[in-house]
Amino acid sequence: ESLITKHVYITKKVKMPLRLLLPLLLGLLQVSICSQWPEDLNNVRSPHPMLFFSLKDVPSMRERAATTHKVIAQQMVDAIETMKSDTSSYLPPTDQANFSSAWNEGYGNNLCALAMYCVLFPNDKSALELAHVYMERMAAYQSWEYRSMLNDEMPISHSLVGMATAFDFLYPTFSPKQREKYFMRIRKTTSRHFERLKRATWGMYHIQNHVLNNCVALFIGALVTNVHDKRADLWAQLVMGHLNVTLGLLNLIVDGSLDEGVAYSTYTSRSLTMFLFLVQKHFGINFLGNFWLKQHFWFLYRSMLPGYQETVGIADSNTHWFYGLGSMLVFLDKYVMRNGYGNWLAARVRPRPNPSKSQRWSTYHTEFIWYDESLGEKAVEEGSEPHLTCFSDWGVVTYGGGAPNATTSFLSFKAGMLHGRAINAVVKENLFPNHINGWDSFNPGHEHPDQNSFTFWPHGRPFITEAYYGPKFSFLNNVLTFGPSPTAKCFPPYEGQVGECYRWFDWQSPE
Repeated sequence: ESLITKHVYITKKVKMPLRLLLPLLLGLLQVSICSQWPEDLNNVRSPHPMLFFSLKDVPSMRERAATTHKVIAQQMVDAIETMKSDTSSYLPPTDQANFSSAWNEGYGNNLCALAMYCVLFPNDKSALELAHVYMERMAAYQSWEYRSMLNDEMPISHSLVGMATAFDFLYPTFSPKQREKYFMRIRKTTSRHFERLKRATWGMYHIQNHVLNNCVALFIGALVTNVHDKRADLWAQLVMGHLNVTLGLLNLIVDGSLDEGVAYSTYTSRSLTMFLFLVQKHFGINFLGNFWLKQHFWFLYRSMLPGYQETVGIADSNTHWFYGLGSMLVFLDKYVMRNGYGNWLAARVRPRPNPSKSQRWSTYHTEFIWYDESLGEKAVEEGSEPHLTCFSDWGVVTYGGGAPNATTSFLSFKAGMLHGRAINAVVKENLFPNHINGWDSFNPGHEHPDQNSFTFWPHGRPFITEAYYGPKFSFLNNVLTFGPSPTAKCFPPYEGQVGECYRWFDWQSPE
């Protein structure tokens, strides 16, 4: 009775109809109040977790963490030990000003790993306490924005994914007050994201990292909110409609590539793999036959520099994968290829984690969930000689990509079309006028003025490299500039390729 009275008061305070809070109240009444995991999960009735797994799955997950999935679980153990040893660096700051003063995607990203660790290792009370403090601080902020880029929703999306995931995973450990606070914050942010989708550029674009990150954050927030407020189903349906078009376009890309290059493609594939899993689990919609998806492993594999520890740096890049490659590889193996290739390659790339502390742990939870030990690890069958690969849509050729020996020579050459052959044709030939509005439906801003560029790593050593992540100057990409030119913009009198000179590639320059 006191619980109901308490929550009716909160309902009046926020002017939310009681009928919308009844499902949440029932969930609160069904789960005992605790700040730790219940000892017998079989006797607990709870609406969460439900995103990626249910409460009945947790005992078997904990068993796998000590057996078949031990290597992946150990990544989380090491991550959380690092987090606990340096909480001042990893916990969100106590005040809004510090949180908003810098690009803050790392807080939402790292929260996913922390929450999953707490699920798998319930006896670590200090980690659970850390997770509770973490979420209290995140919930206390008025906004998750980065104040220098208020029109960029990406930081909000990363925080929303982290909060919604942790709320779902750790729900049985929260008090009723915590559940109410976190749910209302997730619901409010998801609702605002829904409104942004209808007017922001990422709501018009397709096949771009902002599109997938923001849409999938909205989708995850909607799934969690929908457990307690069925109006959120509309938010999820809008995302599914938008990404259905994106997946239809991806199906045209025959080589599994993405125009933003390998590094930034992992922003997209991280979110896309979560969407593909969740839309099948919760709506029974199967996109796993997508042709692009079937070829994506080869894009990731044949673009690797010899030795499996770096990738070709075409487009904006740091020669690494921004988001953990292991998660995407085990997903492709379990749900698409089922041949052991993904598990094998994931084991090769794990020894060198992502150097960025904002991104390196963010896919540990999905890598654990999707790993299928029954597939084993099977090396790609090929001869001992370096392999020549042509990515026909991307317009890139690599020699030596995916070679096991780090001293193998590597060569790449690029001569492709803006946004790749398929999407370029869609725009120029106006193939889908009901869904695509020319280049206004795309954003290849992470591409470079790099046509006819090449790289060369003799015996595994960098000799001629790409421009990586920097200003879009032609000469940084090993291509010719010409002069004198009366129209030179960057370094007169010399002029390079169309689209150069700016922080982002100017894809809307006249051709």
